[in-house]
Amino acid sequence: MVAPTVRRTIYVVAAVVASSCACSSTITPAKTHDAGRDAGRDSSDARERDVAVGDVATADAEVSDGRADGQDLLADAATFVSPDGGVASGVCSTLGWCWSNPAPSGDVLDGVWGSGPDDVWAVGNGTIIHWDGHAWSGQASSTNESLFGVWGTATTDVWAVGGNGAAVHWDGTKWSATDTATTKNLVSVWGTGPDDVWAVGGIQGQVGVAIHWDGAAWTDTDLGTMDEPLAVWGSGANDVWAAGVGGLMLRWNGMKWAAVASGVTVDLVSIWGSGANDVWAVGDLGTILHWTGAAWAPVAGGTAADLFDVVWGTSANDVWIADAADANVRHWNGATWSYWTFDAAGGGGG
Repeated sequence: MVAPTVRRTIYVVAAVVASSCACSSTITPAKTHDAGRDAGRDSSDARERDVAVGDVATADAEVSDGRADGQDLLADAATFVSPDGGVASGVCSTLGWCWSNPAPSGDVLDGVWGSGPDDVWAVGNGTIIHWDGHAWSGQASSTNESLFGVWGTATTDVWAVGGNGAAVHWDGTKWSATDTATTKNLVSVWGTGPDDVWAVGGIQGQVGVAIHWDGAAWTDTDLGTMDEPLAVWGSGANDVWAAGVGGLMLRWNGMKWAAVASGVTVDLVSIWGSGANDVWAVGDLGTILHWTGAAWAPVAGGTAADLFDVVWGTSANDVWIADAADANVRHWNGATWSYWTFDAAGGGGG
């Protein structure tokens, strides 16, 4: 498994999730990732994204760049030894071992999504935990695989995806495994409703994957490229974007995927928009791209650091980016980016 070289508090993202009645993040991985990359690439392009959950009031972040290790989550989907249990006080293994400190879990967490302030899910190394507005509790995940992304439509319809083609579904009562017919790592998940869900990812040295859930089964689609998508988002069933390795940018029109020039060659790891003509993608070396309906264009964000994990917002004038390398989050007000730094004192800005 990946060593925890990047430690951040997930509540920076979870607080944004809880502020809205419905939102999506791949931490994605925010993942945020959405949440993984090709370990076969040069070590300067590899990443590790490990998130540890701490106190809900904590906004502290400790960052250590894991790119030099030449590892990443896309290729690191090693089987977790034991899936989590369902004990409310914390996450437990099938053998009865439970986390007591940190609680509810000390496992790496890579994705967060919520339908509201009292319904937030976080997923990681075979782990799924839930926030009910008062406390976190462990949930049986129905898989031994690392989980990289989580997304849903309602309190009774949530998906989590991960290593070796893992896809588990929450129906309001329990998590159940589904057959995706792929062994490639799934790192991001998004959809428009219960009968229209996408999961994307890939594996080192192989063609990327984008599979679709129609309410009954998962089916594979032809991406028309060798590169791996790392994030997926859309404005509707016939307008879906997938961004990924080497500046990959694909668009689904309801029938097929087509390549769209992104203008960059760095990895793009998160994508989100408020509508068909307002879409944001972020990635390596401080890359921020904006789609306004005609083409992708770079937008200066004031940093050369990786902007990985998540881009998310509530409207065209309210967009957020988690900037792990500089331990801050950046906010778009419709005209410019500003930033907030989380330090030992609990905050700051500029």
